[in-house]
Amino acid sequence: MRILIVHNRYQHMGGEDAVFEAEVQMLNEQGHEVTAVVVNNDNITSPIHKIGAAISSVYSKQGCALVAGYLERVKPDIMHVHNYFPRLSPYIFKTAHRYGVPTVHTLHNYRAICPSATFLNNGEIDETCLRHSAFRMVPKRVYRGSYLGTAAVAMMIEYHKAFHTWERDVDVFIALTQFSRRKFIQAGFPADKIHIKPNFVDAPKRAELKPHERNGALFVGRMSKEKGVDTLLKAWREIDYPLTLVGGGDMDGLRSIERANVNCLGIVRRDEVYDVMSRARFLVMPSEWYEGFPVTLCEAYAMGLPVVASDIGSLSELVEESITGYKFESGNVAALRDTAMKMINSPLEAEEMSTNARRTYEMHYTKEKNYSQLMNIYEKVIEQYNS
Repeated sequence: MRILIVHNRYQHMGGEDAVFEAEVQMLNEQGHEVTAVVVNNDNITSPIHKIGAAISSVYSKQGCALVAGYLERVKPDIMHVHNYFPRLSPYIFKTAHRYGVPTVHTLHNYRAICPSATFLNNGEIDETCLRHSAFRMVPKRVYRGSYLGTAAVAMMIEYHKAFHTWERDVDVFIALTQFSRRKFIQAGFPADKIHIKPNFVDAPKRAELKPHERNGALFVGRMSKEKGVDTLLKAWREIDYPLTLVGGGDMDGLRSIERANVNCLGIVRRDEVYDVMSRARFLVMPSEWYEGFPVTLCEAYAMGLPVVASDIGSLSELVEESITGYKFESGNVAALRDTAMKMINSPLEAEEMSTNARRTYEMHYTKEKNYSQLMNIYEKVIEQYNS
């Protein structure tokens, strides 16, 4: 199968970039003719450049011409878009149809619904876009703190909503979770076109430790308010148990923690993350926003690591209570403290959940399972488009 995969990279590599790379590698390994169209935001640095990019996100002549060139040369059987913002624009889907190529779009975030892409407004969840026009977010400056930038992204959203881009020009959407699918349906996206396919990770090597030898809690992610780091550290003031923090962000505040049981590693290599995971007792995911499908959670399950997670958004369905972990009320310091203590004081339950976590990974989040799901989507899209 000839597959054209399109992606606009972020300036700082994130989960979407990792998923894009993993899927390209997976398809190449299976012998498909994969052509990747990749643009980046490296030259979008000044406020003026950022606002200009947001404005061109409604229709990018340059982005459409770039994709058209690949469509003409490659003649793919299908075009799969991971991210079109801001350099390419949603018009690339219409471009593909002009060349008779069916389209698939993975919904990694909520950019097509909300200018912030996350439903976040000053660190709090704000679903105004779901109930009203995206222009309601302009006074809140949710895109890079800019009125003009937010207005430009809102224009992209409302323009493509009014001209039915998502109904007419995208043949299938891939949502990462049921929660995400529901949000897009609530926003007016066609329910019959939204399929669910989670993220995956290739099986990592694990340190051969027995369950009772594993010790400590672990946080892996961006050090930011929406990730719940403040809530986590407040809860840990009353917990006498090792906590390791891995990730980038505002490390200055974290380094000021004067507690012997909190260790801040900062950004480390992926193999080091796996090593730390294989030695920890459990992962903490105290998120206070709607996560997409955290690759970190896939990695934790692959390492047989149960999870203490906020009962919010996709995490509510990805963590099974008392099966693969425990859940607590998002943003509630006391609830996080009590839930973490429950995991710490229940070694036998933690051991059983470790086994369940690994089993869940093997059943749902391996490369082999994901490839089968993705090919099933591709084949159905091509068949329906050509019928």
